[in-house]
Amino acid sequence: MAKFSLKFKQEVAEKYLEDELSLKSVARMYDISPCPVRKWAYAYRVHE
Repeated sequence: MAKFSLKFKQEVAEKYLEDELSLKSVARMYDISPCPVRKWAYAYRVHE
């Protein structure tokens, strides 16, 4: 079972990519590590 839903991952990726916030800022905002934010943003960009 996935820890985070696809909708949550998309929301985080969009926030990072569209709002031009730093990786650490977005991670802090959602209380998660920066590493998954980077992965989700990359996946979002590739499959957009």
